[in-house]
Amino acid sequence: MTDLEYLRNVMDNAEDPDGDHEPSYLMMWLMIRDDFTVNDEQLILDDIRLIRNAEIFAEYINEENYLIEDDDRWYWHIATIVKGEYPLEKLPEHVRDIAAKLYY
Repeated sequence: MTDLEYLRNVMDNAEDPDGDHEPSYLMMWLMIRDDFTVNDEQLILDDIRLIRNAEIFAEYINEENYLIEDDDRWYWHIATIVKGEYPLEKLPEHVRDIAAKLYY
C-alpha cells in the first residue's frame, strides 16, 4: 500500500461510524500527510475530507494530547480550526471556505 493509499484508508475509517477511531491510527493521517508538500495537488480532495471530518480528528489530536503549538502545518491545528480559532488566512484556499462555513 502506498502512502497515498494508506492516507485515504485512514480517512475512510474515520468517516465510517464503525471504523477505527483509535487516536494513534488517526494520527497516522497527519504523519503521512507530512510526507507531501502542503499544497500538493493530488491531496486537495483529501484535505477537504479532513476539514469535513475535522471534529473526529480534533477529539483526539489537540494541544492537550500533543505538543503541536509550534508546528506551522495547518492540519496539525485541526482542533483549533474546529474551535474557529486558527487564522483562516493560514489555511490553503482549497479548504478555507469550507472551514469558514463549518467552524467560524
